Amino acid sequence: FLGMAVIVRPLTYINTLLRKVHITYTHDVSLNTPPDVAKRMATETGEVERRMKWRYSLGWRDPIRLEYLLMEWFEQFFYWMCVKGKTDDIARKKLHKLMDDEDNEKHGILAKVARDMASD
Repeated sequence: FLGMAVIVRPLTYINTLLRKVHITYTHDVSLNTPPDVAKRMATETGEVERRMKWRYSLGWRDPIRLEYLLMEWFEQFFYWMCVKGKTDDIARKKLHKLMDDEDNEKHGILAKVARDMASD
């Protein structure tokens, strides 16, 4: 059984790596290329075929056009900065909540009742 575990772990890592690395025969047209330029390049017969090669990419995320990503970030910017707060603000709120919870456990009404019942 132990010998099987020694073999399974490296095979699992290799399997995960193979799922993350994508090897395709494709062109190198950037996702940041405006759609009209990309269509023009696709209609020109020799341009895209000349740029075709075997390429690899890591499949951590699905590819997305930069324009859509920036629009999404811009739409959520005010939520992050005004409603949600910066990371240090969030950390400070969590710390205050933890301190308040500890204070309520030590000095709250339920703690006082529990101490009174224990003393009786």
